[in-house]
Amino acid sequence: MAVMIVLLLLSITLSLSYAVVRSQASASLMQSNSNLDLLARQAAMTGMQTAMRKMSETNWAGVTSSVTGALSGNQSFRVTFQTGDASLSTTGPNASDWSYRVTVVSLGIATDPARPTIASNYTVQAVMKLIPRQLSTNPATFTTALGYTVYQTGTDDFQLELPCRITGAVRVQGNFYLADSYPPSSYGLSRYLSDINAMRGNGYPDDRPLNGPVSIPNSRITGMTKNLLNNSLGVSNISIGSTSATDWSYPSGLTSYQLYPGGQTYSAAIVPSSLANTTLAPDPRTNPLGIFYRSGSLTLGNNVSISGTLVVGGDLVISGSGIALQASSLPALMGSTTPVMLPTIIAAGNVKISSGANVAISGLVATWGALNALQGTQNTALNLQGRVICNGLQFDDRTEWGLSSFLWSLYWSLFNSQSNVPYYPVWLNAFGLWYTPALTVAPETSSVSYLFKDASNKVYVPSSSDPGLAWTVLSWTEIF
Repeated sequence: MAVMIVLLLLSITLSLSYAVVRSQASASLMQSNSNLDLLARQAAMTGMQTAMRKMSETNWAGVTSSVTGALSGNQSFRVTFQTGDASLSTTGPNASDWSYRVTVVSLGIATDPARPTIASNYTVQAVMKLIPRQLSTNPATFTTALGYTVYQTGTDDFQLELPCRITGAVRVQGNFYLADSYPPSSYGLSRYLSDINAMRGNGYPDDRPLNGPVSIPNSRITGMTKNLLNNSLGVSNISIGSTSATDWSYPSGLTSYQLYPGGQTYSAAIVPSSLANTTLAPDPRTNPLGIFYRSGSLTLGNNVSISGTLVVGGDLVISGSGIALQASSLPALMGSTTPVMLPTIIAAGNVKISSGANVAISGLVATWGALNALQGTQNTALNLQGRVICNGLQFDDRTEWGLSSFLWSLYWSLFNSQSNVPYYPVWLNAFGLWYTPALTVAPETSSVSYLFKDASNKVYVPSSSDPGLAWTVLSWTEIF
């Protein structure tokens, strides 16, 4: 009996000893694993700090790169970048932010030196958003042109036939023709322009073809035209020298682009030779600038709405009605509320407005040919609010005004023999010759920061006072 008691006590003692040893081993293992978790987190945090620092340096390799490093023989990290933010939906209020956000994922790894097959992983994820601090530098010609409503870079003709209207400063380099086709000088041209000038102070809107000032080389304007401009219309002109736009060329390779150095490369949307009953707009994930590219000429038919930048390698022919073209607004620079915009139209050839077309354009039109409202009816409408940079500009005859000499003489005689209608334009209006212009070009109604985008420059670049791009942290997540 005594032996059995001793054996029982011995068994209990051994069990207790085993439990104690097992408990100590488990505690030691838990402590070791906890240490590994801490080491993995430390590696992940170090990786994230390294990645964020690189994103703010000029030599950042971009969103397609990765960052790796080691803190010790058993601690390492790997960081990857990806454009976008998984929390954004395609239709949410911040959907357009997608291309300006970068998701940064840092994976930290720690291994147990005593057990190399045992490792702990820790992930830190941050969503960064670009802080726009500075735009790429514009060509000098482009910067100068922004001071004018219409800026002529070449020496093609600059022709304005009635009725039309350009509001604001104009810079002309070609031969300047003002109301050269009608009314004939002998049948009231000077009176027509003097009256259209006088009407604006007597209850009528300002429907003068120009309100100036007009900057032009003296050799490009005749004495008669200068007299009509200065004395009849009350518009001043400034004598300038001819210049050449040596830094100004059509961006032929603008089929892909980046928003910022190191950012994702996007492809412009290729469009066919003609568009009708079509709506085009930027896609924040695939084409955030909304660049629509045609290598040759393009014709726009009825009901075309485009928000973005239309790049045309030939002529742009606008022949339909219900056409609306506007630049898309990009994020303003830090500290400003002024939206950034690319040109609405970039054309290697001419921009032609066909007879009967009806188009509204908001933004800047840059053409290496002419902006040309072709000969057509008075119902042809161009409402352009923005800027025009062109090689030439021609607003051709309205067909209703192509009267015979007999009719011009008759209308002029009848006007002078009556006293009820004091203004010649109002008198002609009664005979179907409208003085209110349907072809108009005027500056924007609010401030815009224009950027000329070519095949190589980015939209946003590091500020001259910063070592690289600036970012803000939108979210931070830790996963273990």
